[in-house]
Amino acid sequence: MPCRDGGPSYDSGMKDRLDKVTALLCGICQVIDDAQGPNIRDQVMVRVEEVDGLRAWWKNHQQEDAARLRRESDAKKRRRRDLQARIAQMENELEDL
Repeated sequence: MPCRDGGPSYDSGMKDRLDKVTALLCGICQVIDDAQGPNIRDQVMVRVEEVDGLRAWWKNHQQEDAARLRRESDAKKRRRRDLQARIAQMENELEDL
């Protein structure tokens, strides 16, 4: 993370604002999750529980972000395989010359 919201399309200006707020909220939740020290995370999360729906949003957002990262990784792997196959084909053509 930082995140991009891959959800439904919005007016360009509204989508930019929504993406910024989503990234900020994601960053805050990540800092809370990463908090170190005696009971810091638990103390903060107790307060987070006061924000209706935030914990559910965070769990869902983490799953969506993990899925996005897997998709991006898979796409890079496919692109790499495609390029390697193209290189091999070009090397074979070069040998035939």
